[in-house]
Amino acid sequence: MVIFMGFFRAIADAFKEKEKEPMAEGGDGELNLLEEQEKRDRLIMRDGGWKCYSCGCANRKLTINCEKCGMGKYESEDKYKEDAVRRLEEAKKKREGDV
Repeated sequence: MVIFMGFFRAIADAFKEKEKEPMAEGGDGELNLLEEQEKRDRLIMRDGGWKCYSCGCANRKLTINCEKCGMGKYESEDKYKEDAVRRLEEAKKKREGDV
């Protein structure tokens, strides 16, 4: 019985989350936080989430407004499309001016 408890404790320790290192200059704390954020974003996107075009925050599937900036899902998509069209038109004018 004691052997099994030690075995399960070892497994639990192996699966514990790595403790966050304090953020300091030159430390890996910032990198660890970035890696955790990327993992979280990947999990959300895999489950059908969406990424805000305004701030880049990954949001859960059923949320309508962004959790970070509060902009609506479809409002941010429309803003992104308008910006993309504007950038294409500017690039086209620039090419015509260069020729």
